[in-house]
Amino acid sequence: MPFFKNKAQKIFVFATDANGAPKTGDAANIVAQYSIDGGTTTVTNDANPTELDAADAPGTYYFDMLSAETNGECILLFAKSTTTGVVLRPVLLYTKTNRLTGKAITDSTTNQIYIETALGANDFVNGSYMLFTSGTLLGQVRKILDYDNGSPCVNTDAFTSAPADQDTFVIINQ
Repeated sequence: MPFFKNKAQKIFVFATDANGAPKTGDAANIVAQYSIDGGTTTVTNDANPTELDAADAPGTYYFDMLSAETNGECILLFAKSTTTGVVLRPVLLYTKTNRLTGKAITDSTTNQIYIETALGANDFVNGSYMLFTSGTLLGQVRKILDYDNGSPCVNTDAFTSAPADQDTFVIINQ
């Protein structure tokens, strides 16, 4: 599941005891800080996480993050417990924009797809995959090698033909 930029959502953490067994019942002792794009760490708005389900998902907790707490390309959440021996690993997430669908426009070629609406900063979707959801390329998937926000244009491994104007696609995270 993608993690979106500037959108309220949950970040899950997993707590274990010193022996590596899932740690339940520790939510009140867990706090977290986050960093956006490698910036200064800040205490989360959600003071303590919620335990998902001690019986069916032992050791799993989640923080409810505000949209402002996810407004970057890279989010690091560092949780810790005041309970001796409890271990929580940092969670590193890369965000994608909320709009990961689009339409091809004229002048596209088999491997240089001009698109109607920009998807994010240069190189933002590099390494992801473009899947056409309409037109003669319906169902074809190619890896995105480079993305230029200025055009906007996606360079891919070659499709079997150029897309038609207004053919739709979706970007699939790598």
